[in-house]
Amino acid sequence: MIQYLSLVLGLVLLVKGADFLVDSAAKIARHFAVPAIIIGLTIVALGTSAPETTIGIIAGLKGANQVTLGDVIGSSIINITLIIGLTAILVPLPVDPLIAKREIPLSLGVQLVVTVMLWTGMVLARNESILLLSGMAAFALYIGRKIHRMLEWHRPE
Repeated sequence: MIQYLSLVLGLVLLVKGADFLVDSAAKIARHFAVPAIIIGLTIVALGTSAPETTIGIIAGLKGANQVTLGDVIGSSIINITLIIGLTAILVPLPVDPLIAKREIPLSLGVQLVVTVMLWTGMVLARNESILLLSGMAAFALYIGRKIHRMLEWHRPE
């Protein structure tokens, strides 16, 4: 019984902590006049990933790496299917043609690459992890450049 109460309490604290992190980060960004798109694409994205990061770190320290892998893959599946699917049922989601041509195939490609990496050796090796982290950094730079160009384009004269 105490395990279930601990689980519920942990989930409540996790959700509240993530809410507090995201709200605080958004307030700080607004205080420093950071554009809303930057808040949405970076601070909120990182804030909503904080619980998964915490789980990953704790699981890694305890040697339960499969928990981390399951959390990452499960989160990706839920984000792509359940959250986007439910949102589209409630409100149609317009998709920019460039996003449909670039980001969606890239996202699916990353899922495929991770699947192949896991099937080939049944382990995610250090060099594969470095490759994935490098890809994430390259994608973050790509998004950063797009945001910078968009902000320059919409800057008042």
